[in-house]
Amino acid sequence: MNNGRKLRGWVKVVIAVLCIAIIGGIAYGTVKLLNSNNDSKTEPDSKNNTIVSNQDVTISNVDVTSTQVIRGYVNTFGGYTSLFAANGGNITMDGSYFANAGLNVEIFIEDEDDKIIEDFKNGKIDFFAMTVNKMAMLTEELKQSNIDVVIPYFLDTSTGGDGIVTDASIKTVRDLKNAKIGLAKNSVSTAIPVWLLNESGLSEEEVQMIVDNFVLFNSTQEAVEAFVSGKVNAVSTWDMTGALKKENSHLLFSTDSAEFLVIDGIVFNKNFTQNNPEAVTKIIDGTISVVNDLNSGKNVTESYDAIRSAVPDFADYSDEDMSEELKYARFLGYSGNMEALEVVDDIYKDFCKIWNQLGFTTDEKYELFDSRYLTSLSAKWDGKETKTSSSEISKDAEEYVDSEALISQYAKILFNGDEATFKTGYEATDRELIDEFIKVAKILNKTVIKVSGHVNLGEGSSVWDESTKSYKLAPGFSSSEFAYLLSNMRAETIKEYMVSRGIDESRIITEGLGGDYPIDSNDTEEGRVNNRSCEISFYQAGY
Repeated sequence: MNNGRKLRGWVKVVIAVLCIAIIGGIAYGTVKLLNSNNDSKTEPDSKNNTIVSNQDVTISNVDVTSTQVIRGYVNTFGGYTSLFAANGGNITMDGSYFANAGLNVEIFIEDEDDKIIEDFKNGKIDFFAMTVNKMAMLTEELKQSNIDVVIPYFLDTSTGGDGIVTDASIKTVRDLKNAKIGLAKNSVSTAIPVWLLNESGLSEEEVQMIVDNFVLFNSTQEAVEAFVSGKVNAVSTWDMTGALKKENSHLLFSTDSAEFLVIDGIVFNKNFTQNNPEAVTKIIDGTISVVNDLNSGKNVTESYDAIRSAVPDFADYSDEDMSEELKYARFLGYSGNMEALEVVDDIYKDFCKIWNQLGFTTDEKYELFDSRYLTSLSAKWDGKETKTSSSEISKDAEEYVDSEALISQYAKILFNGDEATFKTGYEATDRELIDEFIKVAKILNKTVIKVSGHVNLGEGSSVWDESTKSYKLAPGFSSSEFAYLLSNMRAETIKEYMVSRGIDESRIITEGLGGDYPIDSNDTEEGRVNNRSCEISFYQAGY
């Protein structure tokens, strides 16, 4: 009992001590709080600024990509889907390349270009995917809205995804002079035939005459339907399968022959790239990683699953279906982007000219491309990717000798008499003309190039043929062995020059025509000078 009483006494003591401690703690805390409030009132600037400054340092040390949502739009097109594969879907998924890099990305499907541009102007998205060709038309519009844009990375090129289908009456681009051509207005399909026409040796008046015969529709589907029903003679479209349903139709031109003619990039607000360079670089790196995976056969199903989850049109596609869909676009990794950088300036300027022809205001001096983010990854990717072999020309180049050219280029590459050297005093002009062909050849990078050499056989050796609207060898004249040899040597001179400027020699065939097919009259000195020349033409592989 006594022990119990003593315990109760100790309990009282402990309770009393605890109460005193609690009361003391409350009083101490109240005093500190009052002192703190007094400090903030008496020194608001120094205290508050110190706190804000510390917060700013903390925020600036955090990777912006871990806290910021980066939003973008893409069309329903297989060439853009490497972004979904890198992101794991529409939103960044755990384990994806973007997630592992600390990115938080949302990518939405939007097939209306007008909405894409409007939302971009209003700051609802940070980037969108678009062809360089269409951007040639849009940069001026964006500039007028005080928005600067930049393309730091190219997603893909069209490899057969765009083309021109015609009826049987049209064999070459020149034949379009007599045709009605259906196109979707203000689309890349509108611009492709104009580019071909501009490179076909036609006069500006002839090109304009063809452009005036364009029949514009609200959509590609409408244009294709008009072609199939016979309302137009040709259609420029991405739906070649639908257009080829027309009886006796054929493919006049396809981007399978011109991988870099239609090229897609990621377009960013320039302010965004400047403020978030690391995020942009990580997006590029993740996308290159996906391309490398697909080229090496790694994580293919996982990439396709991400694409299927993000793009409703592809939701039910099997892996085989996805592979078939993606064959119309070549994903570009690091090396592919470096290839593209060799030609995109020319493509952009060419299409600025085209949109001007079609009534739009453009700015060909606009600095649209910025390779700094890509080249910052050179140590990781340069020479270290798994590459796929380029599509080969599908038949021997020699088979094109007697074919009709896709683009009939004509140039007076003048040579000295009885020699295979450029005409003295005209060397710079000759090289300038050949350089123009080289520029086109790098864009039409899957075409065969034929160089035909000529000589003159002297006065009276040529006559005008009214039926063909060209000169022909006069009766009683024939080319000597020397004439054939010399004309072939002239063609080889041009081939050697083109190879020295980066054209694969396997693409080039040469022929010496002697004086069999004069390009001008041999009855005048000017005509004989013109016949000491070469012609260059392009032929589509496999058509």
